Amino acid sequence: MSLADYQKAIERLLTWVQRSPLWVERWSAVTFRHIGGVPEILLISEDRYLALLSVLGSELMATTESVIVEDFFTHQFAPKGDTVIDAYLDKAGAKENAVTRPFLLALRNSDMRFYEIQGAEAGKHWLIREKKEGAEPFPAIDPQADAGIEPGSHMGARMLTLDGQRVLADGVYFYPPEDTDDIVAMLKAEQPTQGVLRTFAKTQGVTVDETNRERLTQRLMPTVFTQAWLLPILEDALADEELTEALDAALKEIGIE
Repeated sequence: MSLADYQKAIERLLTWVQRSPLWVERWSAVTFRHIGGVPEILLISEDRYLALLSVLGSELMATTESVIVEDFFTHQFAPKGDTVIDAYLDKAGAKENAVTRPFLLALRNSDMRFYEIQGAEAGKHWLIREKKEGAEPFPAIDPQADAGIEPGSHMGARMLTLDGQRVLADGVYFYPPEDTDDIVAMLKAEQPTQGVLRTFAKTQGVTVDETNRERLTQRLMPTVFTQAWLLPILEDALADEELTEALDAALKEIGIE
């Protein structure tokens, strides 16, 4: 297992995507599902939203973009239900080997779930358990594991099984312990109706049935994780007088009052 090789495989895949207008358009559609409605939710203009992101810094969007791109990797698209990883491996798969191909396929088949953090060995792994009844804790490899994260915090993340070990994917949202009840309530509230599932399934090129209902439901969850993480940060920023002044100054510089 080589985490560096996995990262290079993602870079090759994204380079290939950038050469395809169709897949760039599809990537944009997934991005819009995550953050396209945020200005409306916050009751601010698109210009003010973009300026707010700029003032808050690139790290904020880098976190979100990692989650969005992994969500994009899992999406099937009508009419054939193909994923970008399937298309890439079919057209340019010769670039991948016995190490990176299984990684990409594991990423394609992954779901984003809610985990409780019980501990960490810095730079090596987390000890986590899925936030559901009866789930047992397990170690998850992550070179960025931070022993300073408070036990009882939570993460929204994808877990990949590679060479018999569980590995945390790059796209991760961290939630402090005090936010747990709100996140759990939001996840329950956002469980999709049958109509929403049917509409989503149609975009994926499939029909809802008992064999895929749970999987389709899980595929809708990353957007909920994004909003549960991003909206409180933006709301707090908009309530900060000093930051709001910086935001107004940034807008004034580009001629927007």
